[in-house]
Amino acid sequence: MLKHTNSSLFDLEQFFRSGGLIQVSVDEYKVFINSSIVHDEKSVSVTRSDVSLKASNYWKFLHTKAQQQPENHKSSGLSHGFSFNFSLSLNREDLLKMLALKAEPLTQKCPEPLVDQEGFEQQFQWSRQQFENKILEKTVPIIKAEYKIKTPKGLHFWCLSQMILNQNPGWVYGMWSDDLSYLGKTPESLGNWSASKKTFDCMALAGTIQKNKSIDAKTDNEHQIVVQDILQVMKTVLPEKENQIQKSATKLFELKNMNHLKTELKVENTTRTQALELVEALHPTAALGLSPRHLPSYQKFNEFDLQKNRGYFGGALTFDSPEQIVSLVMIRSLQINPQGFTIFSGCGVTEESILESEHEELILKRNSVLRMAGLLDQ
Repeated sequence: MLKHTNSSLFDLEQFFRSGGLIQVSVDEYKVFINSSIVHDEKSVSVTRSDVSLKASNYWKFLHTKAQQQPENHKSSGLSHGFSFNFSLSLNREDLLKMLALKAEPLTQKCPEPLVDQEGFEQQFQWSRQQFENKILEKTVPIIKAEYKIKTPKGLHFWCLSQMILNQNPGWVYGMWSDDLSYLGKTPESLGNWSASKKTFDCMALAGTIQKNKSIDAKTDNEHQIVVQDILQVMKTVLPEKENQIQKSATKLFELKNMNHLKTELKVENTTRTQALELVEALHPTAALGLSPRHLPSYQKFNEFDLQKNRGYFGGALTFDSPEQIVSLVMIRSLQINPQGFTIFSGCGVTEESILESEHEELILKRNSVLRMAGLLDQ
């Protein structure tokens, strides 16, 4: 057992059976133990006194707005909640040593995936109709790839270790219970806040550019839609600070296998309550959702099977304490069970989008997940 900062014991075996982790800075990770199951298909909550970690199903915001859960709603992923007794802060080296105790690599070659192309194209064609009818200007269709292979019991710990070691910038996260795990390394933060600085930081991360290719008008337009969406939400939540919101210049955000456009936004002198309100209101930004935020369109979009069953993909994972808030967008992720693993990917679509180009982007994104998780050669 390890000592927690408050001198209580951290039960490693319980952590390996059912737990979670989130990266909160370059060299700091918060790890949690699950002590009981709470049946709730919309969210996973873990708490210890005034510290909490919450993972929300992507569609939770729609259920809240509609005041009811859609009929036939299903949640892929971890379909129950967690209550955590203890949390522990670890640096990168110590976390890797801990995960190594149970990590088991995949000993077979990664199989070719079963990909729901038709489900993606249905969303794409629906999006075109919305653009033609001037209802929407941007959507994010998603696709699912299933890899059928017997997985070792400690594969999720192996994949988490590989993600931590991977040189791509981003935040590692994961949660697991029984034979099901959900983990990833996301380049996208929904929002960050610290009590010391009292500054709320967030980002617009949208527009994907393949390596050695230039930024085209479609990519730039897609990114600016997301920037304006986030700005509007910040102004709505904090109207008294409308003129204090700071926006950086848009820059190229470089990953190993692709690039994105990134614009940073921040507002100073914010309280913890205001930061939590911003996180709640921002999800989903136009980077992961529809623009404009048209509730009837979201309700129609939710009717597509892939959207309805996406579970936590694109949802928010939020660590909250009196000293710090870190909220991540759960993308670049995979779900592992004994029979294989599943990867969801999404892409921003506007009226300039070409179906074949979007398919190429989706392949690029899911292969990047496999490489970060050590399941595909670099």
